[in-house]
Amino acid sequence: MKNRRLCIKCRKSYGDFDLDIDLDIEPTFTAIFGPSGTGKTTALNLISGLVRPDAGIVKWDGRVLSDSGSKRSTPPHKREIGYIFQDSRLFPHKSIASNLKYGWKLTPKAKRRFAFDDVTDVLGLSKFLDRKPDTLSGGQRQRVALGMALLASPGMILMDEPLAALDRTAKLRLLSYLRDIHSKFDLPILYVSHDLTTIINFAQNAIVLHNGKATYFDDASKVLTGNGEIGDNGDVENIFHATVKEHFAERGIVELDAGGFALTASDSGRQKGDNVLVEIPSSEIIIAVSKPTGISARNIIKGSVAAIHTIRRRCLVDIDIGKRITAEILEDTKTELGLEPGLEVYVIIKAKCIHSL
Repeated sequence: MKNRRLCIKCRKSYGDFDLDIDLDIEPTFTAIFGPSGTGKTTALNLISGLVRPDAGIVKWDGRVLSDSGSKRSTPPHKREIGYIFQDSRLFPHKSIASNLKYGWKLTPKAKRRFAFDDVTDVLGLSKFLDRKPDTLSGGQRQRVALGMALLASPGMILMDEPLAALDRTAKLRLLSYLRDIHSKFDLPILYVSHDLTTIINFAQNAIVLHNGKATYFDDASKVLTGNGEIGDNGDVENIFHATVKEHFAERGIVELDAGGFALTASDSGRQKGDNVLVEIPSSEIIIAVSKPTGISARNIIKGSVAAIHTIRRRCLVDIDIGKRITAEILEDTKTELGLEPGLEVYVIIKAKCIHSL
C-alpha cells in the first residue's frame, strides 16, 4: 500500500449545523459512519470538490485540492477522485460496454491505471456488456457504475451509500466486490454507511461523525468500543466466505468450510464446491462457558473471548474461533457467565440461522 494521505482540516456550515473536521489519515477501505444529519455526505462533497469549505484545506496524495486561505480550488473533474452516488446514473441509451468505456476513453492511455478486462472480470460484468442498463437489476447497475468510476482511473473512490436501495443479498455481494477491488487494485475507498455490518465485516478503518466532529479509528472494529452514538443501529451480521464441502440433499443440510472452522447449515440448494457468502446474525449466536451436550443445535465451536463491547444497553462479544465472530447478549448474561477477554467459551449456532447467499 502506497503512503497516500488524505488531509481534511476544514469547516462548513449549513444553517444551524456546523461540520468541523480535522483528519490526517491514510485511507484504505474506510467507512464513514454516523446518524443522519451528521455531515457524512458533506464530508465527501468537500473531498470531491462539489462543495467548498468555509475555511480550511483539503489535501490528497500530496496535492492541495482546496485552500480557503489562497482561495485555491481544483475543479472536481481534475481531482482524479471517483464519486458513486445512491443512484447509478448510467447512460440509458448506451450499452453496458459503452457506459464502462465512457470515462476510460477520456483518460489518456498513459494515465489508465486499470485494464478494461480486469475491471469487468472482478465485477462479474463480462456477460452483460451488450445489454442496456434497464435490463439489469439494481445491484448489477451499481456494479456498472463502480466499473465506470474505476475505468476513469481515479486515485480514490468516494461512495455515498450507493447500496441503500438494494436488497440484502445484492448489497452483501457488492460489498464483497468492493473488498476485492480494494485488494486487487490497491485503491482507497471512502464508503458512507449507516450499517454496522458493513463496518465490522468489510471496512479496514472507520471515521465516526457525531455532532459535526470526526473521530478516526485505525481498526474498524474499534468503533464498537465506547461509542454511544452508535446506539441501536440494527443487528450486527457476521459475514464469511465459505465453500460447500458436502451437500446432503436427503438430510436437508450442507457442510461448509469457512476457512478456519466448519459449519453445518440448512440446505440452500448449493452444490459441493460452490463458493458462498455466509451470514449469521449476532443475536442468533449462543455462548456457553462449558461444552453443552444433548442439544439440537448442529454447530458447537470452541473459541476464546477476544473483546467485549458495551454500547448503551447492548453487549457485543467478539470470539476467536479461527476467525472473529460477534455475538450479541444481555449485559446481565455477560456478568452471570463471567465473560472476559481470554476466557475459553463455546459458540452455539443453529443450522437454520446460517444463511448462504
